[in-house]
Amino acid sequence: MNKVIIIFVLSTLAFVSCQSSTPTQKVAAPPTQLAVTNKPTNAPLQPTATELPKASETPTEVPTPVAILQATPRYTEPLIVNSEKDIPYTKPLQPEVKEQMLDIYHPEQPGTYPVVLVIPRLSPNRGSMAYVSLSKTIAGQGAVVFIADFGNMDVYFPMKAADNNGRLFRQAQEEIVCALSFIEKNASQYGGDLNKVILMGHDTGGLYALDAALSVDKQETMWDKFSAGRGGPPPQARCLADRAPAKVNALVSYAGQFFYLDDVRKKDAALGDLVDPVALVGGNPGMKIALMTIMSDTDIPVEPTMKVKDALSAAGYQVELIPLYISSTNINAQGPELKWITNTVLQYAQP
Repeated sequence: MNKVIIIFVLSTLAFVSCQSSTPTQKVAAPPTQLAVTNKPTNAPLQPTATELPKASETPTEVPTPVAILQATPRYTEPLIVNSEKDIPYTKPLQPEVKEQMLDIYHPEQPGTYPVVLVIPRLSPNRGSMAYVSLSKTIAGQGAVVFIADFGNMDVYFPMKAADNNGRLFRQAQEEIVCALSFIEKNASQYGGDLNKVILMGHDTGGLYALDAALSVDKQETMWDKFSAGRGGPPPQARCLADRAPAKVNALVSYAGQFFYLDDVRKKDAALGDLVDPVALVGGNPGMKIALMTIMSDTDIPVEPTMKVKDALSAAGYQVELIPLYISSTNINAQGPELKWITNTVLQYAQP
């Protein structure tokens, strides 16, 4: 009996010794298989594919590959910028129209600078933090910047602007032309070069700015003819500056809302001819145009902007579509949009 126990102990020790001298190997767990079954399960199978990242709520987190947007600033240290504010530039001709104001931002350092007229998305809005920051940023890189209120809050809704035979459309276009007249008369005293005038419009301001730039020399005649056949609208505002409007050499539209145009045409086809850039091509030949277009906003279709671009290109204009992969049409006072717009505007100020 003792002999049997001794043999069993020695055999056990030998087995343990042999196991300890063999390297430990990790055996991978068998892969999970998503088997097809007809039997119902308590919990549905979850997809394992990687989801695409959602568009960032903050534009600062979204890279953009377009070289013009990433250009090195002209001045590492921005120029000192002075400003003059609340300057009237129109006289109302109708009871419901108010006197419109503009602000001016210009480098303190003497020089000759391109001139930029900024048309906001809403009115009055020129004094908001975003537009003040934008105006100072552009001026700080070497430009004389005028930013003008125009129309009223309803111009943000082109379908509402189309009411009353397009009264607000006429007011908006007249007031942008009056701002250009003011620039023609006053820009040089701030160092502005009237051979380099850039019109920059944001959102619906981009639509109205392009309209005005294409029709600036024939706008009054067009509206008078339209009004005579429709019984209105009459002229809405008179320019305080007794000058012809400055020639627009380039236009930059940031998130221009051209998708409203089809709705306006459906409501009033004749009015559409006065406010649709496609119908106005041929005016102001030689003008350079940049369409800074948000490609990733599913609520704003890109196709109407492409239609405008194709029509302008076919008519011989130099047009560039600059894609932006961001999630909002807003301009953030601390966002990269200020640099993007500034770089584009000043690039288009070149001869």
